[in-house]
Amino acid sequence: MRVIRICKHSVIAGFLSLGLLASAHAILPIEQLESVKGAKAYLVQTKSLPMVDIEISIDAGDRYDPADKSGLATVAGQLMNYGAKSPNGLLTEAQIADEIADLGANLSISVGGERAIMRIRSLSRKDLR
Repeated sequence: MRVIRICKHSVIAGFLSLGLLASAHAILPIEQLESVKGAKAYLVQTKSLPMVDIEISIDAGDRYDPADKSGLATVAGQLMNYGAKSPNGLLTEAQIADEIADLGANLSISVGGERAIMRIRSLSRKDLR
């Protein structure tokens, strides 16, 4: 009797999950944008969160490293926080960190075998920074 009850509940749960999966859809509309050069972007907007999330994923990574320079892409990705050239001159690691903190932002860069990914999360309203 107990085995039948478990099977009965499993069958009911299975039918319910199939019904839910069949009607699954995004709560927020997803808008697809494309640049003139073919780069694709997806935009999801909500006014309820004063935050912006950006993820940039490019076809790069360790597979493009020269045979005699294994790890070059990873090192290049890690160095992006240590200094940069801007229209106003060079930015040091401390200046980059200060700029990110002033925005109330978080920046991460990762390089894998096939992709290089930069993620940025920031408050979108100046009065909350």
